[in-house]
Amino acid sequence: MSDGGDVQAVDRVTLTSGRSRTEYGSDIIVDLMKAYEIEYAALNPGATFRGLHDSIVNYGGNTMPQIILCNHEEIAVAVAQGYAKAKNRPMAAIVHNVVGLLHAAMAIYTAWLDRTPLLVMGGTGPMAVETRRPWIDWIHTAL
Repeated sequence: MSDGGDVQAVDRVTLTSGRSRTEYGSDIIVDLMKAYEIEYAALNPGATFRGLHDSIVNYGGNTMPQIILCNHEEIAVAVAQGYAKAKNRPMAAIVHNVVGLLHAAMAIYTAWLDRTPLLVMGGTGPMAVETRRPWIDWIHTAL
């Protein structure tokens, strides 16, 4: 991405040098964030996107993007909006599914009204029924 905010097509994603032997889909998301020069990702840690959180830290080295811990999803999106307004480039906000997305909804709406570029990603519980933990994964899985 250029400093002017123009989105350029990514022909090929260059993987980071510290690759583990096992490959995860969340590692590809980290590579894409690096390719688009997303410097920071604001998030409220939790189980619905633990794979992406792990990949940012363990695969990506917690650099580009670097995690900014927030205590609420709305705050995470507001931080990303403030950064985007100050730097004129998008920042990532990662939110939990269902209630987390609901918590972030007004901040996402505010950023939309302000025409602020953001990358908002959401997580979910395990899609495979047999891998869900009792109660908690059932109430935090969208499908």
